Amino acid sequence: MRGWCAAATALFLGACASGPPIEPPTAVADQEEAPCLDCGELTEASWPTAPVEDTEIACVEAAGFAKSGEHKPAVDALAAIREGGSTCPEQVLESVAVSEQHLGRADEFAKRGLEAWREGDAASAREHFVQALEAYPKYYWVQKLIQDLAVDPAAEVSRYRERAATLRGVGRSEEALEALEEAGEVAPSDAALRAEIALLRTELGDARLGEAYRAQRAGDLARALELTVRAIDFQPDYPVRDRLIDFARRLGLRLFSAGEFVKARGLWQAALALDVGNELLRQYIEEVDARLESLAEISKSSGD
Repeated sequence: MRGWCAAATALFLGACASGPPIEPPTAVADQEEAPCLDCGELTEASWPTAPVEDTEIACVEAAGFAKSGEHKPAVDALAAIREGGSTCPEQVLESVAVSEQHLGRADEFAKRGLEAWREGDAASAREHFVQALEAYPKYYWVQKLIQDLAVDPAAEVSRYRERAATLRGVGRSEEALEALEEAGEVAPSDAALRAEIALLRTELGDARLGEAYRAQRAGDLARALELTVRAIDFQPDYPVRDRLIDFARRLGLRLFSAGEFVKARGLWQAALALDVGNELLRQYIEEVDARLESLAEISKSSGD
């Protein structure tokens, strides 16, 4: 893998080993030395550009490259024409300008992919490389990068699980959940992983619910409301879910009694998302809607 890394990183981030980084390439390559010398047929960036002796033929070739989606050769061809002191008809210039735009977008995504790879985030790296190919489907060296980034899903899931375990060990359970959910995206059919995610969600929801209980007993309804909503966001399973819904119902009643109708409604609506068949919560929401409508009419009448 060092071969492609040396070539690709030389384009954007500097050498894979030690050495000062270089600036990312512009859409029009004007480097004196080829940035990729050991990539075989993938050395599109290092194709030699012959001096332009026949501008008309060279312009036709540039237009042909652009039309066929070979954006880098099109840009390189026009650059060679301009270096020779010539130019092309406006129609050709417009076609190559489109190629420059595609190449520029592809280069930007490829740069992000290489940065993600150097940070150890293979999933993000692959995503950026795919975006680069969407901008420039024939960017052959990026295709090679994606092939080299192919990973074993089981190994990737194992890596995320190890990270989650480390995070939980230092009390960063919410970040651990994020790591497990990333693993779930790699292996969505892994039943054991789904169960592990659900268990951690329930644990986190239970922890926030306990904090909400304490905040309510201390008379801090605003804090209790915040923690209850956070607990709901974790979508915990039974039995935490049932206790959470009941607490949200009762906390909403306290908010309602305190005149906090909008906050009470929002809390009940959030709880209803966990238990869509809860008719009592629906009745509460309908009642608060009626109360808010009455207040709006009174306010309108008073204004008149």
